[in-house]
Amino acid sequence: MASRTTVGYTNKPKAPLYNQGSQLQTVQAEVAVLSTWDDGDTVILARNLPLSARIVSIIMRTAGSITGATDYDIGLYKADDDDGDDIGTVIDKDILADGLDFDSGVALGTDILGTNLTFNKYKTLGDLLDYDQGEEPIGGVHVVMTLNTAGTATADLDMEIKIDMGQ
Repeated sequence: MASRTTVGYTNKPKAPLYNQGSQLQTVQAEVAVLSTWDDGDTVILARNLPLSARIVSIIMRTAGSITGATDYDIGLYKADDDDGDDIGTVIDKDILADGLDFDSGVALGTDILGTNLTFNKYKTLGDLLDYDQGEEPIGGVHVVMTLNTAGTATADLDMEIKIDMGQ
């Protein structure tokens, strides 16, 4: 008889999330997309995260669809302005999700990170970006949705972002 480990422990054996547990933080990100929005518009979903944070999931809480919204990305941007509240320079605009299609709707409860085959949920934001601790932007990073093809309808996208803030 063999003793096995979980996938999370195998990938990150020192991370509390995969050992004794970690308290996850939740960001409620409800986006009221308007039909007047343009291609390339951005929306900050979560603000000022440290590079030690890990995005565990982004769950759809509504089953919204937006006509013509066939390419939305979720990525990371530097925080900007004196208080770090504004969006700054893009770091990687589709590192978390690339090409999300809201035209036909997304089912309630879907983890939209599961649609991105390159995303690695076991990595911290710093690991994903290949940043060292000394490279953390002042004010942290924002999780940002880019509407590459905004669509032509008005709809609400209600997302629940689960974050392990790390150590």
